[in-house]
Formats: sequence, C-alpha cells, structure tokens
Amino acid sequence: MRAITFLVFLLMQIRRTKSCSFIRVDGEFEAAEKFRIAVESEELCLAACFDEADCTFVEYSERTCTVLIDGNNSMMSNGSLLKFERDVSIPECATSVKFGSPVEFQQIRADKTENVTCSGLPSATTVISTFYDANRYRFFAKENENVFSGMKAGIRMTFAKDPQQHCASVPVFTRAGRRRLFFGSVYNRTGYIFMDAYAFPSE
Repeated sequence: MRAITFLVFLLMQIRRTKSCSFIRVDGEFEAAEKFRIAVESEELCLAACFDEADCTFVEYSERTCTVLIDGNNSMMSNGSLLKFERDVSIPECATSVKFGSPVEFQQIRADKTENVTCSGLPSATTVISTFYDANRYRFFAKENENVFSGMKAGIRMTFAKDPQQHCASVPVFTRAGRRRLFFGSVYNRTGYIFMDAYAFPSE
C-alpha cells in the first residue's frame, strides 16, 4: 500500500519551479543500499536523495538517512520508506518542502595580484576530513561533527575560519549528502551548507 506524503518544490536558478514527489511505501520492495549518513532532518534526507541521480528510495529514521538505488535485494519497509518519483508532480499532497537545485560548476580564478601575499597564518582554522564507507563512497565533515561513525577517515584539510587580508577568499560549501565540496560565493544559496571555511586560490 502507498500513501502520498510529500510534494517537493525545487528552487531553480532560472526563477521557475519544478516539482517531484516522494511516496510512502509499505511492505516488501526490491532495492540496494547505496549509502547511509546521519542528518538532522527528513528534509535534508530528501535533498540527499535528490542529489543522487540513481536514488529510487530513501528512508529517514532516528537521524539516519539511507539512500537506496535499483537492485534485486528483497527488503521490508517499516513505514518510513519513501519512493522517489523525480518527474511526477502530485499537487494534492498535504505537505511540501523546498530546497535549492545544484548550481552549475564554476571555474575559480586564481589570485594573480602582484607582490601581495596573505597576511600570515589564519588566527582560527576549520579542519574538514574525508570519510569513506565500505563501498568507498567519499563524504566530508568538520572535525567536530560526528556524522560518519564507523567510516574510515581519510585526508584532513585545514582551511581558514575567516577571510584574511590581502587574500582572494573563497568560501567552502557542501550539500545535504556531504558527498562533495563546493568552492566560491556562487554557492551561497538555498541547498548549500557553509562549512565555516575559506580557501585562497593562487598560481
């Protein structure tokens, strides 16, 4: 049995609205788990599913978001599973959420200012670590965030916590699924999460 639960509106950069639907699924279904992460809300979990082109089901339970794809594994829903219908709009849904769509990739210009350097080391830093799950999917989190327990830690990257004088400051963002880092102020919009970090590109 299925019950309509969410109508999701995507905030497009060209000022028009596109919608899709998440439909609750009860009982047995077939799929394969892609990954699971800790997120703070069901809305962020839905956004993580949307960002994965192959996401077909998503489940949010006890702050854990599980993204599933097409597969032959027989599974049983406990009532919290949602089927993602990317191209289906069901206006009569009683509940709706909004989140921003991904911004097209932006090339960052390197700072070419002659004879000007950053004013020393930053007074405060933000450490962002990479984490890998059993399937080698990569995720990013700040060192004080406990969102990937049980995953293998990878490299650690140190960024300035605040902009510095004489530097071309590039803010660092991620999205709900924390699968990529995005550099540049163009990502300072709905759907992106600021990582309290700045990078300084140069040649």
